[in-house]
Amino acid sequence: MSEHQQHTLLESIVDVNVRAQELLAADSELLALAAHASAKFRELTPDNVHFTLDVDVNVEGPELSERLFLVLKWSGDFTEGYELLDKFEEDWWLANQHRAGGKLSATIEFS
Repeated sequence: MSEHQQHTLLESIVDVNVRAQELLAADSELLALAAHASAKFRELTPDNVHFTLDVDVNVEGPELSERLFLVLKWSGDFTEGYELLDKFEEDWWLANQHRAGGKLSATIEFS
């Protein structure tokens, strides 16, 4: 899949903020992983669920670091939300997270 196709896939699934777009543009491996992770996460969730790709800035330690978070925005049952996140982790993320090199994580945000 080309980088353009990966961007298109990712943006069809999640809202990507400007800084996240910049980080992805600078790292084709991270882009591929984020696109794949988003598609896998989407397979497990209802169509009306919203996703974002956010950037977390860590200012602790000797250097500033940034990490992307694929965020499942969940308004349903608390237990069901965590079960979806657990399923994503067990079915796909645990076997692939090493590819992220600490630059991408998945989480859930309840509303």
